[in-house]
Amino acid sequence: WPLPSPAPIASPARPGPRPVGPCARGAVGGATVALSMMRRLSRQVLILLKDERSWKFLEMSAAFVISMGLSCYVEEWIFKALPGFDFYWTVALVELAIFAVAAMLQQQAFGQSGAPRKAPLHLYMAAAMCLAMSQSLGKIAYRYLNYATGTIVKSGKLVPTIAVSVLWLRRSVPLPEWFAAGLLV
Repeated sequence: WPLPSPAPIASPARPGPRPVGPCARGAVGGATVALSMMRRLSRQVLILLKDERSWKFLEMSAAFVISMGLSCYVEEWIFKALPGFDFYWTVALVELAIFAVAAMLQQQAFGQSGAPRKAPLHLYMAAAMCLAMSQSLGKIAYRYLNYATGTIVKSGKLVPTIAVSVLWLRRSVPLPEWFAAGLLV
């Protein structure tokens, strides 16, 4: 997501000779660098907040995080609070059905319902089967794990996914994305 580069920061002129000693490059120098970085970052944030697409991205991100939090709360309540609950496959099936209905509504909303497929139908079916198995087995795992641990384990899928993308699909992944993926795990 490219950000416009901010204007260079002019350093203030210092009267007299530069200080010499540990303070010249120590705390004072580090504070100056930190202050300079904060100014640059605040300019980038202001530029970002002026853009309408950025606001839309922030709104959609907030809606996603809130809806995921609500979904996790309801799912954990269903799995733990209802005595004798043993319908994990059903929860996965209902979830996948809602995904399918939401996808159809999205296609109709954007006029893509009759658009030709971009990949062969058998690849869509294979992806759907993998998603169904992943969701279903993930729900069954909640019999043995608490919800928070299960969520952390699920976030571990990101690093192997990136590795497959690099090794099998020959896509390049920038180092900051690897770093961010590592932080998420």
